Amino acid sequence: MKASILTIGDEILNGSTLDTNSSFMAENAVKVGIEIVKKMSVADKAEDIKSGIDFLLPFSDFIFITGGLGPTKDDITIKTLAAYLGQSLVFSQENYEYVTKLLSERRKTTVEIDKERCMFPENTVFLKNQKGTAPGMWLKKNETVLVSMPGVPLEMKQIFVDEVLEKIKREYKLSSLVNKYILTAGIWESFLAKEIEDIEDSLPANIGLAYLPKLGQVTLRLTGKNVAEAEVEKFQKQISERISDYVFSWEEKDSLEKVLGEILKQKNKKVTIAESCTGGKIAHKITSIAGCSNYFNGSVVTYSNALKNQLLNVENETLEQFGAVSEETVLAMAKGVLKLIDADYSIAVSGTAGPTGGTPEKPVGTVWIAVSDGKETIAKKFNFWPYREENIELSSVAALNMLRKFIK
Repeated sequence: MKASILTIGDEILNGSTLDTNSSFMAENAVKVGIEIVKKMSVADKAEDIKSGIDFLLPFSDFIFITGGLGPTKDDITIKTLAAYLGQSLVFSQENYEYVTKLLSERRKTTVEIDKERCMFPENTVFLKNQKGTAPGMWLKKNETVLVSMPGVPLEMKQIFVDEVLEKIKREYKLSSLVNKYILTAGIWESFLAKEIEDIEDSLPANIGLAYLPKLGQVTLRLTGKNVAEAEVEKFQKQISERISDYVFSWEEKDSLEKVLGEILKQKNKKVTIAESCTGGKIAHKITSIAGCSNYFNGSVVTYSNALKNQLLNVENETLEQFGAVSEETVLAMAKGVLKLIDADYSIAVSGTAGPTGGTPEKPVGTVWIAVSDGKETIAKKFNFWPYREENIELSSVAALNMLRKFIK
């Protein structure tokens, strides 16, 4: 089965709203065997919506449409779809009662516009919206199903997962898909592709490999179509063995902070952190995981040299001679924070996040990271990008991965 995505809204086209709906729908559709072949965004204009559907129809068994179902004048999707399909608008008592009940629970009364919003194309099959007042709509144009959903991500996600995909799985024969994942950190996408080039070339036609990069990490997704799970797992293991230094999980939803936390819990160990350029980002990642109190007591952000000296006992001579962004300083920070906060392991980070502050010897993006267990302390220099937010994220990911590998 093939599907296209049509997102409606001026706010998407002018950049004021990020279109996260498309990526969510595509990711979840692919998992059940629906191939996404086209994606479009159009303005809140009837002619644009109609021409968008016309363009996508020849390629699509389904067209997933989001946006334009709200109460304002620019929300014209319902009327446009009715006109496009040559159907009359009819009042839905069922939806009106649902809206009335929902609003009464929120201590609001219905108004005339709520009745107007319960007018739908006559052949609509409704898809329950448990998060809002606008239901999803299941309509047909020839052999193509048009699925219209609210643009509000919270509402769209619930309708798409609980209603749309479940209905498709019940009523249509889908390809059997097997997805296997390899989560990596510490290697760039291009280097990773080079490492496994020969394995990728040997994949059979019914097994595909996708690279899903984000800052500091790359997820590999192997997708087998109408193939035994064991066959996909064979390649998952083969690739993982080749790049074992970089693999931290096979679970799609895992994160470095979660995996590191599991390692620490298994070993009954604790970690503490001394951050400078990352400003608490590493601690935030660790504390985003439920149960982190089992392995995390606390951390310090010693942004100034004075605090590095006062809290972590980094010698002023070290800071003056080598600077805050140096191997000597982060080694001292990693040792010092272990004395300040009770823990078994420590991470220390100091760098030049940018966009200013760099020198010819230490340009923006220069970051030193150290990890320690009190007996052994090691440090590594990283050269990231001249962009502040990216450098902070890259540094945080690198620090977590460095401790993971150090413990192992």
